Amino acid sequence: MTEEQAKEVLTQMMTSNPSSFDEAVFGEICGPSELPNWCVCGRCSVLETERMNICCKKENCVTKTNIFKDMCLNENVIEIAGILNYCELFHDSPSFKQSHYRNQSYRFYVLWQYGKLGKGNRVCPPACVVSAIRSKFPSVDGSYSGYDSGDEF
Repeated sequence: MTEEQAKEVLTQMMTSNPSSFDEAVFGEICGPSELPNWCVCGRCSVLETERMNICCKKENCVTKTNIFKDMCLNENVIEIAGILNYCELFHDSPSFKQSHYRNQSYRFYVLWQYGKLGKGNRVCPPACVVSAIRSKFPSVDGSYSGYDSGDEF
């Protein structure tokens, strides 16, 4: 297939069935054979700890929504609303490392779903959310710290 033919197919896909284009671009996080038995939404993957292995439990996974993509996966939003705002508040120099994008994405998700929790109150995002954020902002070496409940010092 030539580049021109590929562009034509993608254009037809976008206009005739936008949801199929969305799946082609964002894709499923796991293939059917890799799907954990506790996953309802079809987009979870097994994470580091049992506590992190929870699903959003929605047929239409939260990670498929436009608001999730706009708030939690859009680099410009995260950069301006998260990283630069944080630096302004704490008089710190901005850092644009992938880990900071992931951290702000998790914060935005929690704020959106649960509101402001306050000091010492934490929630673990569902595995589908963590997987989508890690897919968008991967660790350079493939290692992740996982959920920190803040209980351990």
